[in-house]
Amino acid sequence: MTHSQVSVRPPFASAGLLTSPPSKSTARATSARAASARATSANACAVSASAVPRPLECLEVSGSPFERGCAIGVRFGDKIRDRVAKAPFLHDDMIPFARTGEGAWLLETLSESNRALYPDYWEELRGMAAGSCVPFDELLLLNLRKEFGAFLPSLGSPATSDTPATSSTPATSAALQEPALGADECQAAAGGAATSDRALQYGMASDDCTDVLLLTDDVAAVGHNEDADYSIVDNCFLVHMHSDSGVAFTAYTYAGELPSIAFAFNSARMGFSMDAVPPAPSEVVRGGIGRNFVARSLMEARCIEDAVQRVTGPAVAVGHHYVLMDFARRRIASVETASNGRHSVLELGPNPKLGSQADSGGEERVEGERKERGVSGSAAADAAVAGAAGAAEGVEYIFHANAYTRLHLPQKMGPSSHRREATARRLGAPTGTRDILNILSSADDKDYPIFNEGKVYEAGGPVIHTLHSALFNLDAGR
Repeated sequence: MTHSQVSVRPPFASAGLLTSPPSKSTARATSARAASARATSANACAVSASAVPRPLECLEVSGSPFERGCAIGVRFGDKIRDRVAKAPFLHDDMIPFARTGEGAWLLETLSESNRALYPDYWEELRGMAAGSCVPFDELLLLNLRKEFGAFLPSLGSPATSDTPATSSTPATSAALQEPALGADECQAAAGGAATSDRALQYGMASDDCTDVLLLTDDVAAVGHNEDADYSIVDNCFLVHMHSDSGVAFTAYTYAGELPSIAFAFNSARMGFSMDAVPPAPSEVVRGGIGRNFVARSLMEARCIEDAVQRVTGPAVAVGHHYVLMDFARRRIASVETASNGRHSVLELGPNPKLGSQADSGGEERVEGERKERGVSGSAAADAAVAGAAGAAEGVEYIFHANAYTRLHLPQKMGPSSHRREATARRLGAPTGTRDILNILSSADDKDYPIFNEGKVYEAGGPVIHTLHSALFNLDAGR
């Protein structure tokens, strides 16, 4: 597999590049090549496109939260509208459900909790809707698709005592009543993709994204494949944002979503990558904090401890997997999160400072999964056992592919995760960055490749693509 590499400027690599946000809103679009020209000779992050290179534009924004979001919406309005038009299940499932009594209540509850905890990020999203001329509720549902999609009627989720019975009379939440600014002048893109009766594929399943973590005396690096459905193809870009906290970041961003649930790095010399995990619908808390808002907060973390608090502290509705990198201190950590405060933190290396398991599972659960999967000695499972035992002997390598490996909870793990893990075992543990790229580019398993050039994993499900791959070399960025 050939990777066409595009270097991306780490903002921390050049002194003097980052200053406090100017008072006036700034929106400057640059090509990825121009961003590369401002990088130092030792780039900390490289991004590669799939078989057909897809150049990534980079937009620099500052100003108020609303102004920052609006600048993104104006510059990438075409991509946002195209994404909204193509997003699986948005028009035929999620929006109609949001206009029922139960759906309106759920969306309003989600809106209240996320707006209260993250008012600035809420304003960024409102600005994005205004700038792109897309109704705010459509972008909100995109950003809360896991938290909202778990309760789609097609999933058969039972109503709980804290949820009003679904009314036959359509209702509208406050979020849906809030129009996109400029709606009178703008006509948002309409329409949608064909609907599948397997709404689980969009609401909860997570057959996308792969992370490879390696920390030895010789190498400190993380590789990441960003996989997504067809609505994201050519509808992603880089955002370089000057935030109010004084921490600037560069984030791989999905059109219509807050930056970023993919990968990023910031001026505090922190890097991040993420892959989704597939808890059973029963594990999702109604009205909890959304992962997109949590991930947006993560962009401003100043150290690994700060990052861990940002991803484990909020009362999330649904979990996620976060890879945290501290370039200055040469540290890498894996964090699995879930609802109800459950999380697992595993720092790599011989002398980890972090390590916690807020869960009743641990080693017993991992061994059980080995037997259930027919897995013996996978890198992910071995890392999980070490993490549950306190990482006494240290963990050098983790392969993570959309499945909980340390938290003990029901999950809807798809066949792609099993098969990608099997491929990683066949390839063996990496010893350097070239090995990491070889793992990420593997298409040995024709049905469930790690590097995916367009596969349908389940009948009726969306086509999944590896959009770009990122390599974070902590030693090169020191």
